[in-house]
Amino acid sequence: MRKSLKTSITLATTGALVLGGAAFGISSA
Repeated sequence: MRKSLKTSITLATTGALVLGGAAFGISSA
């Protein structure tokens, strides 16, 4: 359970970074 929680947090963080990067790229384009 602990491992899956860490994985979920990692995926959520990665997803946020990807979405943030995409939004930044669009706004600066």
